[in-house]
Order: sequence, then C-alpha cells, then structure tokens
Amino acid sequence: MAEPIIRFYKLYDSLPPIAYADPSAMGSMPTDAFRYCEAMRVASSFGWYVFPPRDLTLSMSEGAVYLYEGGEWVLLKADLLDPSFAEEWRTKAPDDLAEEMPAFVTAFPFMGIVQIFSGYFVETAPGWSIAVRGPVNFPRRPYQVFEGIIETDRFRPCPLFVNIQLLEPGREVPIPASLPLFQVQPVSRAAYADAKQLREEVVEVSAKGTAFDWSALKDTLHLSSHAGQDRRARYAIASRKRKKEE
Repeated sequence: MAEPIIRFYKLYDSLPPIAYADPSAMGSMPTDAFRYCEAMRVASSFGWYVFPPRDLTLSMSEGAVYLYEGGEWVLLKADLLDPSFAEEWRTKAPDDLAEEMPAFVTAFPFMGIVQIFSGYFVETAPGWSIAVRGPVNFPRRPYQVFEGIIETDRFRPCPLFVNIQLLEPGREVPIPASLPLFQVQPVSRAAYADAKQLREEVVEVSAKGTAFDWSALKDTLHLSSHAGQDRRARYAIASRKRKKEE
C-alpha cells in the first residue's frame, strides 16, 4: 500500500522503539509450538509491541497503587516519571498545550487499576482502528491487560496507552522497559462496527447425507497419507506455502 495503515508519533527521544511483534513471542513460546503451530506464530506476530516509557515497579495495598520511586514507595495518583519528559514536551508543544502533557502513569481510585502512557501517539488510515491487547502468547503476568478498540482514524493523534489491573496485593510488580507492555493490531472497522449484522449459520450434522465435507475433514485432521511429512507440520507447511504464493 502506498500509504501506511498506522503511524506512530514519537515525542520523547529516550522512549523504547516500537517493534514488530515476534512469531516466537520473544522466545517465550515452547519450541514445538514455534516449529509446528502456525496459528500461534501468526497470532503472535500480528501487530506491534509497545513498551513502557521506562522501568516501573508497582505494588497494590488495600486497592491503592504505589510506585517505587527514588528509593521509596509513593502513593500513585498521576506521575510524569521524569522532569526531562516534561521539559521535552514543553520544547515541542505549542504554547497553549505546553502545560497539558499527559501523565505517564495514572492510578484509578479503585481495584488496583493503572493507566500507562507509552509516550507515543498514533493514528490510522481512514476506516482502520487499533486493537490494544496484552502481548499475544506471552506467559501470564501478575497483572491483567484490559483490551480495547480505538477509532484512531477519527480520534487522532491519540495517546497510545493501556490500562492494567494489578492482581496480587502486597506483591512488587516490576514492569521493565525491555519487555513489551502491550500489543497493537490494526483492525478494519467494517469487521466490528455492527457485529449483529454479520451472518452466521449453524448446521446440525445428523446423518451421512448432511451437507458436511467429510473428505475435506480427513485432510484437516491430517489423516491423509503424506509420506515423509510430520503430521504436526502439515498446517504450518500449507499456510507458509500459501503466503509465498500470495
């Protein structure tokens, strides 16, 4: 395509770079899954990784969130993290926005929920939105990433942020800038704008004469004989071949 589907704006020089998502989930995927499960590989590699603006350590006690800052735990409300971020914002922003810098970390007043701003802004081509979600197929973390779809073709440039919820009171939760905090995926608005208008059909398979392709099922279940080919790799090989052909 001549024009990009998505455009990220980097306002702060020290931010970790946006990165293409990785088929191996940055090495955390089991080896056999990486070798044979093309479905997992494709899901993992769809989109871009977004990282925290810098290393963070959070903790929750009685629903309140604390940020470890300057060698001590500080009750978190809204934090700019570093004076250099604010100075850089004022240097680049117009005068009427010079004091309107978004906070990098903001605590909601309930249930250990925190909003983390990546420092990037984002916009998409007309008709495209972004889905924000946790890094796909990563190991479980001590916090939940809330998913959302944002119409960044209209609400743009949009601050690129994520909401998380700490799950374990009293536990220190490191959020390193070296690991992706969330994943961004482009989504055509036509695919979700009016989901109730999408048609579906449920067919009862009750007899041999039912319209059901048993012959194709044999191939889908990898029951056909393919000499010298690992049955586990059949889907992966076919899918990768299709990509090359397309």
